[in-house]
Amino acid sequence: MEAARDERTGAIVSVDVYGRLGPDERSRLQLVCDGSVPSGAACAGAAHYRRRSVDGRRPCFYNTAHSDGCSSASIASDDAEGDEGRDAQVLTASAGLITLRVDPPRPSTGPDQRRRPDDDVPGATSVRHVLRPAWAVVGEGATTRRLRTVLSALLAGKLDPEVMVAVEETAPMLAAVFFVHMTSTDPARSAGQTRGYWGRVRRVESNVSTGSFMLYADGVRDPSLKVVVTKQQAAALGLDEDQRATLIGAYMLAVGRYQVSRANNPYIMLPSPWHLGMVKPSKGSA
Repeated sequence: MEAARDERTGAIVSVDVYGRLGPDERSRLQLVCDGSVPSGAACAGAAHYRRRSVDGRRPCFYNTAHSDGCSSASIASDDAEGDEGRDAQVLTASAGLITLRVDPPRPSTGPDQRRRPDDDVPGATSVRHVLRPAWAVVGEGATTRRLRTVLSALLAGKLDPEVMVAVEETAPMLAAVFFVHMTSTDPARSAGQTRGYWGRVRRVESNVSTGSFMLYADGVRDPSLKVVVTKQQAAALGLDEDQRATLIGAYMLAVGRYQVSRANNPYIMLPSPWHLGMVKPSKGSA
């Protein structure tokens, strides 16, 4: 949401104005959703501020308790065009729950029964995921999605911040809370949190002694944030030394625990290679 209403005064407060207020001024505001229901009544659900919207581009307000039919509910961020090079369907709250798939992909075959190449995971040794209908609903009000698919929706600004997200056995949480743009992280606030951290790869650095490599997030410095990919995980993803440089400029979604070293350097360790999703920018995209 681009604006919220102060319940005490009725004044409309834009997200840009709120971002410039100090702590004392913010504490005097009682912000609620400025939307309305079909009857014309105000929604009045509590509004909360985020430094970055779900697409990671600018600040926004969000509401976790919209009234039924609220004009501001279930709207993905539209403050940026996103990546127009790929078509991603909106993931809305009507899906109820998105469970992220982090299990190993299985081989599939074509009509001639020959192994298909994989266009999801880079590398000549990778295999294609089992063919599934795009955006198919599994069960009542639930979907399962690979990280790469969800990352494409994030980039296109078509992931509803109010849909619930779960991975493995974790408790579901709002997409607006679970997905965190890497530029919005902070060691003091993010340490210990398991989330879906996403952003763009600024540089790739290899550790010759261990065979692992690090994906450094663009726009995050002092200290830098990196995603650590072990030697075994790199092998499973088919990413040898020669291919790693091609990841610079690509987008990544890493589901893992935000940790901080003794030297105060933040990093994200992947529980498995399938906890990393990558999307290369389309030609002509910034």
